[in-house]
Amino acid sequence: MGAHSNLAPIDPQVQGVPAIGVIEEFKKAAKEIKKEPSKVHVWQPILSKYHPTFLSQCQHAIDHSSEVARENLEKIMFENDSNRKEKSEKIVEGLADYSGNKSHARHIHIDECSNLGLKVEKLENDQNLQNVILSIHHAYIHTLMDTNSFKIIENHLGRAFVKAIR
Repeated sequence: MGAHSNLAPIDPQVQGVPAIGVIEEFKKAAKEIKKEPSKVHVWQPILSKYHPTFLSQCQHAIDHSSEVARENLEKIMFENDSNRKEKSEKIVEGLADYSGNKSHARHIHIDECSNLGLKVEKLENDQNLQNVILSIHHAYIHTLMDTNSFKIIENHLGRAFVKAIR
C-alpha cells in the first residue's frame, strides 16, 4: 500500500443504505418497543418503510460480503498459515465493525490495516513499482475524469471492458 492508500470497511449497501445499520436499527427498535410498548408510535414511521424481505436482503448482503472477504483471506493471504481461519475472522470483524468504522466512506490506512493483521508492504519501499502503479492509477483517473467512462476493466492481454454514460 502507498502512503496515501487505504481500504474501506466491509459495509454492504442495500438500496443505498448500509445493511448493517438497518439490522442494528431494527434490533434497537424491537428492544425499545419490547421494553416500552408506547414507543411503537415513534418507530412505526421508520419500520413501515421496510418492504417485505428487506431485512433478509440486508442480512444476506452482510453474510455474503463477510464470507467473500474471509474466504479470500484464507485462500490467498493466509494460504499456508495454520491459523488462517482465526486471522481471517479477526480481520473481517475489524473491517465489518459498523459502530467502530462509523462510515461507509471511512479510510483505513496502512498502519491500521497492519494492526488488523493484514499483510501489507509499503509501496514506497520499491520506487520502480511505485512509479509503475502510480502511472497506471493516474492514467485511469484522467480517463474517468475526462470521459463519460465510469467503469474500466482491463486484462493483461490488452482487452478492455469500458462502461460509459450515454
